[in-house]
Amino acid sequence: MIKTIVTMSSSHQFGAHFESVRDLVEIISVHNPEDGLRAVATFSPMAVFVSLAKPMSGIALPELIHQIKRICPSTQVIACSKGYDAASHAIAPTVDVVKAGTFDLVELPTFREELQLIFSRITEFVTTIH
Repeated sequence: MIKTIVTMSSSHQFGAHFESVRDLVEIISVHNPEDGLRAVATFSPMAVFVSLAKPMSGIALPELIHQIKRICPSTQVIACSKGYDAASHAIAPTVDVVKAGTFDLVELPTFREELQLIFSRITEFVTTIH
């Protein structure tokens, strides 16, 4: 059975980072929080990848993470960034999403092997807690 992931970002290019694993998972890309939460409720994805660099407007990332976990507790949230940029003070949002309960932080671009490892870790974690 193929698993589903959801990518959430205001950038329409964000989902392209996950094309290398399209044969392993169904990828649903959304660009606003309402569609993202609806996708989580509909598909119960194994993971939701959220962008730290281009978050969606209308909701703070920590609140979005809490809502995802409330809708589907087994879904793991992975925060993605393009690395720390001292000029933008990007460390504060990273700390906030970690406190909100992200499963992992990844730096983009990421490679197929890294995504496969994340999927394996999620499967192991979810199996362990159930």
